[in-house]
Amino acid sequence: MCKKVYIRTFGCQMNEHDSGRVKDLLIHRGFCFTDEPDEAGVLLFNTCSVRAHAEDRVIGRVASLKALRKERPDIIFGILGCMAEAQRENIFVKLPHVDFLCGPADIDKIPEIIERVENGAGHLVYLGGHKSKKIPGFPEDRHVKKNAYVKIMEGCSNFCSYCIVPYVRGRERSRPSKEILEEIRHLMDRGVKQITLLGQNVNSYGGGLKEN
Repeated sequence: MCKKVYIRTFGCQMNEHDSGRVKDLLIHRGFCFTDEPDEAGVLLFNTCSVRAHAEDRVIGRVASLKALRKERPDIIFGILGCMAEAQRENIFVKLPHVDFLCGPADIDKIPEIIERVENGAGHLVYLGGHKSKKIPGFPEDRHVKKNAYVKIMEGCSNFCSYCIVPYVRGRERSRPSKEILEEIRHLMDRGVKQITLLGQNVNSYGGGLKEN
């Protein structure tokens, strides 16, 4: 019987894209998904940190599910995304039942993190991966529908006084066009009809990118 995962996504299309990647990674590890938190053994919250209201919604929702820990001590709570990068260990103070934090650039490590928590590790922190210039693409066997997101760049280097993106998503990084086109062709071959190109600042795509 597969272990069930509940994932709730807050925020932008980029977060929706990242949640899709997390689902793919876990499905390939034998997990399955449920829309009911009461049925899940792993509860993941992919978060937004653009406004305080967005963070308050996450805190309220995760706090409301704390009682599940008393019913099932082995349940796992994880906070993913921008709020994890922004608030870091302060989240453990507000939500002590959370087991791990994972930033947007570290989501490929989610299966490894869950395994570590299952083996007794607690309050794990996987943040700062955005300092790498590599943006991972989806595996070729990703689960697709008629619409799909393709990430072409990530981060921002403008450092506007009102914006947190450079601090939680890192500086601008672009994927090579050859890699992007290969992903798009593969999606089209699998029946995808509509593709949305994603990035925090797509108008800056390619800046500093060296292609063969």
